[in-house]
Amino acid sequence: MRIRTLEKNYEILLKESEDQRSRIVIAREAGSPPDSRFLLEELKQEADIHAFLPFCEEQKKNEPFDDFVEYFSLDGSLYLVFRHPEGENLKKWLETYKSSLEERLRAAKSLLQNMVFLNMPPYLQYEALNFKNLVIDKNSTIHFCYGLYEPERLENVTREDIWSRTGEVLTELFLMEFGEKSCPSIERFAELVEKGNFTSYLEAYRAFAAVYEETFEALKRNEIKPQGPGARVIERGKALLRFLRYLLTAAVLACLVFYLIYTVLHPQGSGEPVNFERIGTLELKDPHGAETD
Repeated sequence: MRIRTLEKNYEILLKESEDQRSRIVIAREAGSPPDSRFLLEELKQEADIHAFLPFCEEQKKNEPFDDFVEYFSLDGSLYLVFRHPEGENLKKWLETYKSSLEERLRAAKSLLQNMVFLNMPPYLQYEALNFKNLVIDKNSTIHFCYGLYEPERLENVTREDIWSRTGEVLTELFLMEFGEKSCPSIERFAELVEKGNFTSYLEAYRAFAAVYEETFEALKRNEIKPQGPGARVIERGKALLRFLRYLLTAAVLACLVFYLIYTVLHPQGSGEPVNFERIGTLELKDPHGAETD
């Protein structure tokens, strides 16, 4: 299936979602490189089309936001075209891949960096932070997709909404460390983000860059260790096992010492002499013919 305009010919590769209001598809432009992908958002309802037309025109002039490719009308619908990155859905990656703290630190840094560099309008940044729109590549870099799942929020997204979603992503990235209380500086940063304590994306990025360097240095010094209640239970369990091992070793040594003392005090030859006159049915005699005594 294809979506054709006078200038473009998009081959649909995958339908992400569709309802009465919109449709999201992943497509490739005819003649483009095989790994080149685009996300096409089709808005079907007239009210959404009228609301998004000025928005699209503004994004054409937003040079830093080069993920927005074009928009066009076709068969009564409005299509928004965005570049679509390669990668795995972030939520799935976190659930199925045993990532290291270093990888997740790089992922968080790339997320905040993209928020600074892309200069998206509030509504689009809010949508891009939806977990459905977050993908991560093999270099632990997070990229945005642009499925519009809440078009009714076009005019009423606040900075608090954006910071709240950013905090949710950071919490998901460092869920294990927050549970173990092993990275208090990252946890404090995530709390500040979620509360909206930063005045700009750049301020938040600079603050995290300091936390990033601090955490990497702590990793080099092997200072990142679990500190929460669960970690204390585990440490107590390990201490108990060490104590039980010590008791078992002491008990084995005591048994060996007792056995050694017993064998010294009760040697096997201390009773009556062993009678060697007969072995089974064989009667033994001395060489001179006399029976042995």
